[in-house]
Amino acid sequence: MKTYTTINKEECQSINTFERNKYFYGKLLTVDDFQTEQDYFRKKNQLLNQRVEGSGILGGLNVSNIEKVEEGISLQLTEGYALDECGNLIVVEHTKTHTLSHSFTDERLYLYIQYIECDKDRVASISENSTCEESCCYNRILETFKLIITNKPPSSSNIMGILIAVLEKNETAYSSNTSRCQYLLSNQQLAEELSLHTTNTDNPHQVSAEQVNAIKSINHIQHPGKDITLTSDGSINIEADDNTKSINLSVSQTILSELYSDIMEIKSNLDEVLRFLMDKALKYKLKAFSKVLEHFESNNAIEIVKAVQEAIDNRLYMNKDDFLNLMDYLTKLETQLIDDVKENVVKKELELYIVAIEGLKVAMEHKDLFAIAVAQDEVCERAEWLVPQVEKVKVPKIVTLQLHTAINTLAQKGLLVGNITHTVSTKPRNSVLTQNPKANVLVDKGSHVDVSIASKSEKITVPKVVGSNILNAKKEIIDASLTVGSITSKVSNTVRVGTILEQKPLPKTKVEAGTAIDLIVAKAQQKTQVPQLINYKRENAEEILTKYQLKLGTVNSQISRLPAGTILSQTPKAGSWVTPKSSVSIVVATKTKMTTVPSLIGFGEKDALKVKALLDKSNLKIGNVKYAYSSKPKGTILLQDPEAGTKVLRGSAIDITISKKRLVYNPGPVIVTPITPIHIDPTPIEDPTITPDIVVNPVVSSNPVINPFITRDKEIDKE
Repeated sequence: MKTYTTINKEECQSINTFERNKYFYGKLLTVDDFQTEQDYFRKKNQLLNQRVEGSGILGGLNVSNIEKVEEGISLQLTEGYALDECGNLIVVEHTKTHTLSHSFTDERLYLYIQYIECDKDRVASISENSTCEESCCYNRILETFKLIITNKPPSSSNIMGILIAVLEKNETAYSSNTSRCQYLLSNQQLAEELSLHTTNTDNPHQVSAEQVNAIKSINHIQHPGKDITLTSDGSINIEADDNTKSINLSVSQTILSELYSDIMEIKSNLDEVLRFLMDKALKYKLKAFSKVLEHFESNNAIEIVKAVQEAIDNRLYMNKDDFLNLMDYLTKLETQLIDDVKENVVKKELELYIVAIEGLKVAMEHKDLFAIAVAQDEVCERAEWLVPQVEKVKVPKIVTLQLHTAINTLAQKGLLVGNITHTVSTKPRNSVLTQNPKANVLVDKGSHVDVSIASKSEKITVPKVVGSNILNAKKEIIDASLTVGSITSKVSNTVRVGTILEQKPLPKTKVEAGTAIDLIVAKAQQKTQVPQLINYKRENAEEILTKYQLKLGTVNSQISRLPAGTILSQTPKAGSWVTPKSSVSIVVATKTKMTTVPSLIGFGEKDALKVKALLDKSNLKIGNVKYAYSSKPKGTILLQDPEAGTKVLRGSAIDITISKKRLVYNPGPVIVTPITPIHIDPTPIEDPTITPDIVVNPVVSSNPVINPFITRDKEIDKE
């Protein structure tokens, strides 16, 4: 097979007229006639492809599985077709793996496909030898392709081929990138694109916000790009300003109102989250620095725990400013705590604690509650890891010492007795025969030292330890050359905690030396700690209490500005220890609502039920009750505060003034005697016990026989 290319750039760019055969009867056809016939159709087709369709990939020709091999690069090319710059149709018939040799070291290579023609199928020629160089000629022309790999991009390359892939170098080989390749659309694809422009004028190319790098977040609140939608209801108007080269965006009042409502709802939810974070920060701080006090003596840690506990009790986390002031104060104490512990603490943990404190100070400067909550968690976590350095001590020699003496000797060094074994020996009973670790070995302070002590071969009588406390029981067992076995606890309400209830073997039993005596010790009834319910919702209370083996008690309500159902208080308080299955009562918030005060004036004792019904209907109650003299019947309501028609909070109290006694005027016989005229001061005398509806007509008499003011039952009120 003979291969050669027919691509010539200059010929492609030139335009020539076409010539075709003219046929007639009796015409003798030569090779030139047939060649002219082929060229006519072939070149006309190439011109149409070149000028109408253009050049590029029509379909397929995907490059994958690119690998480095000894010969160069191996890759897989799928079936497909393309048009080159001369209008030649390049056809790849099958998907196949190709190996290309190359010596480039570039980070980027370019893969082209080129149109070529191959002569094939040699046949014998019947022409004279003088008219043909060989005895046979090629009978067919195969239109095929070849792959070319180079480091030259299309802009600087003279290759008459189509770019089908850009190969990007990576750690192992190359990866294929087709973004720079040119693709040709079919008539059907062009029709679909044209249809989109006529039916979807708003966004014919179906461009998404992500494709055009549109704004995807505001203040770090992300919303991934979706299809662009332009509303037509006038709520949002976009106008171009040619003078300033800008776009003016206007939003209707309706949209702004809805946006404002959404923002206020988010702010409300955010406030609840902040209160939760502040509450959590205080409780974590209380836990962490209480643990610090378990390891170190620190006045600063004590002050931190006291201040935090007081803040939790007073619900200081409900006010942001108060919380920030407290945190500023606590940060100073936490910084001073460094000096309290630096001599005895593990240095690495102290360094991490100091770093956390510095982070908290930075957050405090910006007064960002979210950042403060995160920094505070880091400080508390590092505070929990503040532990004393482990001191190393030498194990003293305790061999030959009596066991009790050995225990005291070890205690002086900060060590404890570990396992005690008994060995029959001629040495004095309970004297130490061996020890592990041995004397002078360096160990951590608080470590255990195992010992073997001498015992006699005779049987030992088990002492009675029931009724003794645990410490005395252990001493008696060890003194008897026995060992303390398992110790279990049992609830008892009849003896003190720590008292031995049972022992096994029983007292006076004969056993071998070193026998273990199992003990059962009295313990107090199990208790559980009351969890924190305040600020949780009413519907979560039972679930939380169940986890702590507790149950929900009475539920009362109280008007509050907090969301309805929020738990305001609890009894017992969080942290209290109670017996399992105890009840915890709560008070939950109800919505603040206003009600109108009804008129109570004029109602008497017989109207008590009516008054109660009016107050119940308005969710009100009677407040302070005063009494005053009046001409109204006894028990009549004279005044009320607030007045009828006033708007008040539900549950408010109404103060009332009630008639005390009914005064009756009795104009009985009066003896009037002449008197000396006297001067009467016209200034009215105010009597606070007389209400405005009482009218008194004074009678001037030097010797009144009958008091004109008497009660209906003819008794004088002496109050």
